Amino acid sequence: MFCADQNFDITQVVRFFSSKHGELAIYYEQEEGEKSSSRGIVGVCSETHWITRFLEKSQEGVTALRLASVVFYCLYKATLPYLSDFIILQPQAQTGPSAGSGSVRTVKTAMFGFSFQFSDFWK
Repeated sequence: MFCADQNFDITQVVRFFSSKHGELAIYYEQEEGEKSSSRGIVGVCSETHWITRFLEKSQEGVTALRLASVVFYCLYKATLPYLSDFIILQPQAQTGPSAGSGSVRTVKTAMFGFSFQFSDFWK
């Protein structure tokens, strides 16, 4: 499921998420030559597998991290109210009309839209 994108199965992702007691973010190791500036890059703790760092499309050479976020998240319903607070605390976040399609507001809106589509999942 996580090793080959041609085998991606949303049912397996939801099953995996359901079996854990935490949120889920999917990431992959970038191939050689793939630019880190094209994706959000994450740092992951090797022991806990928690995301410890997130760089939004950083300039090349800023980090040696090679794990790319695919902007796919599974969040518990109880977590959703915290997203607005988190975004407010990020002074570098662009949420106005000048923000591009990868903006925090776009991601937030997509996350909320997704959560309501699958609201029966969290009951």
